[in-house]
Amino acid sequence: MKGYGLSFDYPVPSHRARGDIDLFLLRNGVPAAGFGDELVRRELGIEVEEADEKTRHSHFIYRDIPVENHYFIGGSEDIDERRERLEKRLVELISTGFVERNGVSVPSANFNAVYLLHHMSLHFTYDNVNLRQLCDWLTFLKAHHSEIDWKLVSGIWREAGMERFAGVVNDMLIRYLGMDASWVPEVEVDEKLSARFAHEVMEGGKKSGKWLDNVLYYRRSAWKFRLTGKGCWVKLLLQSVRSHIFRIFAR
Repeated sequence: MKGYGLSFDYPVPSHRARGDIDLFLLRNGVPAAGFGDELVRRELGIEVEEADEKTRHSHFIYRDIPVENHYFIGGSEDIDERRERLEKRLVELISTGFVERNGVSVPSANFNAVYLLHHMSLHFTYDNVNLRQLCDWLTFLKAHHSEIDWKLVSGIWREAGMERFAGVVNDMLIRYLGMDASWVPEVEVDEKLSARFAHEVMEGGKKSGKWLDNVLYYRRSAWKFRLTGKGCWVKLLLQSVRSHIFRIFAR
């Protein structure tokens, strides 16, 4: 997912900085992260760090490259009915097949049009968006906008509560990065909200990693949860408190 496949959309693929490798495995149409972990241990003899309640993915190192094996394609376990529906939609889309590009199998344009925006929305809600993610979206749209079933994709965005987020992201790219407006569906955008999003991306801070600072961050970021359709910040805060307590007693 993402990463290497997206680099083909850049004018010079090597200019896209790469970090880890994200995996999501299906076996007979069913998510199979556990099977993948066991296969890595048995066939490669590599130690696998198990998924925990926070990360939702296992982790191992292959030839000095970090690899994340995701248990949920949407990035986290179901926290509400909307996220559960989105997870099912993503599994359906990735199950429809792959496209061969430069000898590599990559997901369809419809899948990436949903997954990339969702992935970006998670980063924005819980932390912030970085320039590489915006460039990924821009270069992807430039290369594949004509392949996307926009009626299908826009419907999933709307169902997942991401339509307004898509609007402000695309508005920022059109205004500041020269994206052609014809590549994406026309969506009415609140100019104040769009300006607030752009300011947050360029000037906004990130979480410090300290628990109390994170609590204050979530409170200040209530508007982000509303924009991205990621549920209630209070519910996430309670889940964070529970995870924090669990980690303390697990030591």
